Amino acid sequence: MKEKEIVTRVESYLMEKGFKTFREVPALTKRIDIVGIGHEEVWTIEAKVRDWRHALRQANQNRIFGHRPYVALCHQYLGNIDEALFDRFGIGIMGIGRDVNIVKPAKKSEVVHTSLAETLLRYVGERDG
Repeated sequence: MKEKEIVTRVESYLMEKGFKTFREVPALTKRIDIVGIGHEEVWTIEAKVRDWRHALRQANQNRIFGHRPYVALCHQYLGNIDEALFDRFGIGIMGIGRDVNIVKPAKKSEVVHTSLAETLLRYVGERDG
Protein backbone atom coordinates (compact mmCIF):
# COMPACT_ATOMS: atom_id res chain seq x y z
CA MET A 1 0.00 0.00 0.00
CA LYS A 2 1.28 3.47 -0.86
CA GLU A 3 0.87 6.64 1.17
CA LYS A 4 -1.57 8.03 -1.39
CA GLU A 5 -3.89 5.04 -0.80
CA ILE A 6 -3.69 5.56 2.97
CA VAL A 7 -4.69 9.20 2.50
CA THR A 8 -7.62 8.22 0.26
CA ARG A 9 -8.90 5.62 2.75
CA VAL A 10 -8.60 7.97 5.73
CA GLU A 11 -10.32 10.72 3.83
CA SER A 12 -13.22 8.40 2.94
CA TYR A 13 -13.45 7.24 6.55
CA LEU A 14 -13.63 10.81 7.85
CA MET A 15 -16.26 11.81 5.30
CA GLU A 16 -18.38 8.82 6.32
CA LYS A 17 -18.14 10.11 9.91
CA GLY A 18 -19.41 13.54 8.88
CA PHE A 19 -16.12 15.43 8.49
CA LYS A 20 -15.15 17.75 5.67
CA THR A 21 -11.65 16.85 4.54
CA PHE A 22 -8.77 18.75 3.01
CA ARG A 23 -5.45 17.44 1.71
CA GLU A 24 -1.99 18.98 1.91
CA VAL A 25 -2.97 21.91 4.10
CA PRO A 26 -0.15 24.46 4.65
CA ALA A 27 0.95 24.80 8.28
CA LEU A 28 3.91 27.12 8.78
CA THR A 29 6.83 25.50 6.92
CA LYS A 30 5.12 22.13 6.32
CA ARG A 31 1.90 20.63 5.02
CA ILE A 32 -0.55 18.47 6.93
CA ASP A 33 -1.54 15.40 4.91
CA ILE A 34 -5.23 15.53 5.89
CA VAL A 35 -7.28 17.98 7.92
CA GLY A 36 -10.74 16.83 8.95
CA ILE A 37 -13.27 19.33 10.26
CA GLY A 38 -16.45 18.15 11.92
CA HIS A 39 -18.31 17.76 15.15
CA GLU A 40 -16.82 21.07 16.35
CA GLU A 41 -13.29 19.67 16.14
CA VAL A 42 -10.28 19.82 13.85
CA TRP A 43 -8.40 16.57 13.30
CA THR A 44 -4.94 16.53 11.75
CA ILE A 45 -3.65 13.32 10.21
CA GLU A 46 -0.16 12.42 9.03
CA ALA A 47 -0.09 9.37 6.76
CA LYS A 48 2.89 7.07 6.34
CA VAL A 49 3.25 3.51 5.14
CA ARG A 50 5.69 2.47 7.88
CA ASP A 51 7.84 5.40 9.10
CA TRP A 52 6.00 5.93 12.37
CA ARG A 53 8.81 8.01 13.91
CA HIS A 54 8.63 10.63 11.18
CA ALA A 55 4.83 10.61 11.32
CA LEU A 56 4.91 11.00 15.11
CA ARG A 57 7.20 14.04 14.85
CA GLN A 58 4.86 15.61 12.30
CA ALA A 59 1.73 14.81 14.32
CA ASN A 60 3.33 16.24 17.44
CA GLN A 61 3.89 19.52 15.58
CA ASN A 62 0.26 19.44 14.45
CA ARG A 63 -1.03 19.64 18.04
CA ILE A 64 -0.85 23.44 17.79
CA PHE A 65 -3.20 23.50 14.77
CA GLY A 66 -6.07 21.24 15.79
CA HIS A 67 -7.86 19.34 18.51
CA ARG A 68 -6.99 15.72 17.67
CA PRO A 69 -3.65 14.78 16.08
CA TYR A 70 -3.40 11.36 14.43
CA VAL A 71 -0.90 9.17 12.63
CA ALA A 72 -2.28 6.81 9.98
CA LEU A 73 -0.10 3.76 9.28
CA CYS A 74 -0.44 0.62 7.23
CA HIS A 75 -1.83 -1.93 9.71
CA GLN A 76 0.93 -4.46 9.11
CA TYR A 77 3.51 -2.09 10.65
CA LEU A 78 1.57 -1.20 13.81
CA GLY A 79 3.52 -3.77 15.81
CA ASN A 80 6.72 -1.77 15.27
CA ILE A 81 5.58 1.41 17.01
CA ASP A 82 6.36 2.61 20.52
CA GLU A 83 2.87 3.31 21.90
CA ALA A 84 4.31 4.96 25.02
CA LEU A 85 5.57 7.84 22.86
CA PHE A 86 2.14 8.28 21.31
CA ASP A 87 0.61 8.27 24.80
CA ARG A 88 3.08 10.85 26.05
CA PHE A 89 2.01 13.36 23.41
CA GLY A 90 -1.64 12.33 23.09
CA ILE A 91 -1.24 11.33 19.45
CA GLY A 92 -3.86 8.94 18.10
CA ILE A 93 -3.15 5.96 15.86
CA MET A 94 -5.15 4.82 12.85
CA GLY A 95 -4.45 1.39 11.39
CA ILE A 96 -5.10 1.22 7.67
CA GLY A 97 -5.95 -2.03 5.93
CA ARG A 98 -9.17 -2.78 4.09
CA ASP A 99 -10.80 -0.60 6.72
CA VAL A 100 -9.64 2.31 8.82
CA ASN A 101 -9.46 1.43 12.51
CA ILE A 102 -8.77 3.86 15.30
CA VAL A 103 -6.32 1.80 17.31
CA LYS A 104 -5.69 4.54 19.86
CA PRO A 105 -7.93 7.62 20.07
CA ALA A 106 -6.12 10.94 20.14
CA LYS A 107 -6.32 13.03 23.28
CA LYS A 108 -7.61 16.55 22.86
CA SER A 109 -4.66 18.86 22.37
CA GLU A 110 -4.02 21.30 25.17
CA VAL A 111 -1.50 23.32 23.17
CA VAL A 112 -3.62 24.63 20.28
CA HIS A 113 -2.30 28.03 19.23
CA THR A 114 -5.42 30.09 18.54
CA SER A 115 -4.05 32.30 15.78
CA LEU A 116 -2.42 29.37 13.95
CA ALA A 117 -5.61 27.30 14.21
CA GLU A 118 -7.60 30.26 12.86
CA THR A 119 -5.17 30.62 9.94
CA LEU A 120 -5.64 26.93 9.12
CA LEU A 121 -9.43 27.28 9.31
CA ARG A 122 -9.36 30.36 7.06
CA TYR A 123 -7.29 28.44 4.50
CA VAL A 124 -9.64 25.47 4.38
CA GLY A 125 -12.64 27.83 4.37
CA GLU A 126 -11.29 29.50 1.25
CA ARG A 127 -10.75 26.11 -0.41
CA ASP A 128 -14.25 25.00 0.57
CA GLY A 129 -15.65 27.88 -1.43
